[in-house]
Amino acid sequence: LEITDAFQSAKIKVYEAGTEAVAVTAFTGTKIALQPGPNPIIFQADHPFAYCIRDMRRGLNMFCGTVLKFD
Repeated sequence: LEITDAFQSAKIKVYEAGTEAVAVTAFTGTKIALQPGPNPIIFQADHPFAYCIRDMRRGLNMFCGTVLKFD
């Protein structure tokens, strides 16, 4: 999967009684098939890990997070 575009919208409302926030993120992409290199990296996600979605052209981390438990 190649991500071709990402859209994000966020709204925050602040009241005397509290704060209300909503965020929506959408991605568009295309299916691509890549041939694995001579030494493919195998990642088995059976333990906690951190990840980042990175824009390699701009050198920016677009989204980072952690996975701490599995269902």
